[in-house]
Amino acid sequence: MQPSDPDTFTPKPTISDRLASERTILANERTLLAYSRTALALVVSGMGFIEFSGPGLLRFISLLFIPLGLGTFLFGVFRFFKKKKEINRQRHQWH
Repeated sequence: MQPSDPDTFTPKPTISDRLASERTILANERTLLAYSRTALALVVSGMGFIEFSGPGLLRFISLLFIPLGLGTFLFGVFRFFKKKKEINRQRHQWH
C-alpha cells in the first residue's frame, strides 16, 4: 500500500539491501586497516633507514618517511569517519 504522496514513499529495504550495507561497512573498515598498515610500514621504514643510513640524501629521504606515514594514517582515519557518516546517513534513509 502506497501513500497518496509519491515523494514521501520510501521502499522497504530487502535482505539484499541490508547485506550490501553490511558489506560496505566491512569494506570501509578494511580500507582503514590498509591505510594503517601502509602508515606503519612507512614509519618503521623511515626509522630503519635513519638507523642504518649515513648522512646525506638517503638520511633526508628517510626523514620524510615518518611524517608521510603519519599523514597517511591521519588521512585514512579522516576518510574512514567521512565514509562512515555517509554510510550511516544512507542506512537511516531506509529505516
